[in-house]
Amino acid sequence: MEPIKNISIPTPCHQSWQQMQPVDAGRHCSQCAKTVIDFTMMTNDEIVAYLSTASDICGRFDQQQLKALNQQVYNESVPGRSNWKNWIMAASLFVSAIFLGACAQSTPPKQPEEQLPVVRRSWGRTMGKVLVLNAPRFREISGRVTDESNRPVFGACITISPGTLTTQSDHNGYFNLRVRTSAKQLAVHCTDFANRSVIIGSAAIYNVELSRPDAK
Repeated sequence: MEPIKNISIPTPCHQSWQQMQPVDAGRHCSQCAKTVIDFTMMTNDEIVAYLSTASDICGRFDQQQLKALNQQVYNESVPGRSNWKNWIMAASLFVSAIFLGACAQSTPPKQPEEQLPVVRRSWGRTMGKVLVLNAPRFREISGRVTDESNRPVFGACITISPGTLTTQSDHNGYFNLRVRTSAKQLAVHCTDFANRSVIIGSAAIYNVELSRPDAK
């Protein structure tokens, strides 16, 4: 399953959702002869799981839902990112949109008896072909290993976790690795030095200073 970077509907469809034939997971559009998936009834995790294993999809989203969904996949693509404030804001917007929509539907404007019924529109909903941009699975990180006097440490072993990817620093202390975007931590160890662990974030360069244990 490749990580998703962004979900959008670049060209919204203007076919009538109400006139489509109800089917499992959505409605059938006779115009393009395919099923339009109703994502408004799914959780964000369910949507991500569905889009990760399918292609050439037409779907229907709530606008606020789509914003909250893209905020989630963005936060999950940045290691160590604190997203609780963003989620509170996104959830509040989504709940507010649902509440306002429910109020609008429960209090329709009065119409004269002789006037024809008004066809309601699904405000805040967008429908059409879903474009999914996948986040890169790998990225480059580099750095330099030095001692307490800023002298290069040659032969320091750098291990990436999760996983078992390993390399060594060169004569000038430099190292370079192509790691998965899911990498969380690099561990550095070298003879005569104390081990050191560094959290991998969004940066591309990680300089590590090793210190010698106190002599006993």
